[in-house]
Amino acid sequence: MRQRTYTLSELEEQSHFDKRTIAYYVQESLLPRVGRRGRKTRYSAEFLDRLMFIRRVRDLQDAGKLRAVTLSEIRDVIDGLSAREIRSASRKGVSAETLRSLFAEPDLDSSELAVSAEEMALSTMAGSAIETSRLEETVGLDAPSPARASARREALVSASRAPGEVAGGSGRLRGRRWPSSGEGEEERRVGQLLAEIDRSAGRGAKPSEGRTRERVTRVPVTEDIFVSVRNMSEEHAELVEELAERLRRLGRLD
Repeated sequence: MRQRTYTLSELEEQSHFDKRTIAYYVQESLLPRVGRRGRKTRYSAEFLDRLMFIRRVRDLQDAGKLRAVTLSEIRDVIDGLSAREIRSASRKGVSAETLRSLFAEPDLDSSELAVSAEEMALSTMAGSAIETSRLEETVGLDAPSPARASARREALVSASRAPGEVAGGSGRLRGRRWPSSGEGEEERRVGQLLAEIDRSAGRGAKPSEGRTRERVTRVPVTEDIFVSVRNMSEEHAELVEELAERLRRLGRLD
């Protein structure tokens, strides 16, 4: 019996991911490559199963039933499961507890955390605003010596604790002049990402009646530093992933 295949429109309809997000997941190796893509391309059941597994993970995060996990964590879990296990885990009949058990908790020393994870997060949006001038200083540094790398880590943490509110239309980042001369491509892209995230945040799902927790996209830069954005739409979530990756490269922290 020939296995059923799916069009891109069917994938979008079933997963509620748009085609841009699906393409990004292929690029990040969460989904299998299918060669040349076009309007007539058909996608396998395995492709759909993986996509629905990611959807289940994201839905649990949105409902506050699973901590924020990165794409690399999801990829590691998928790579460790058989096709049958992925298919089973992608079904709604599988409990949230079963899915949670697939993701190990980060090995963080809580005795070293003087503030909550939210306060500690290197954040581009509300709840943990970035003091932009400090970030500009940080990303403008040259490739670090050990002492400079340590200072950069401290600057990133300080930025994450800066007071103020950015979300809700305050426009604190809007109109900010990001460096444009005498800087590298990485620094310019970080500035662009911050501006894009500032514009995009708040477009995701907001808390509704019966749902007290809002959606938080949180991606680690180091064990103790996170980029944390509230109510980021799924289609823009990869901006946060890219920002964290570029900050890791700038600080030579990975």
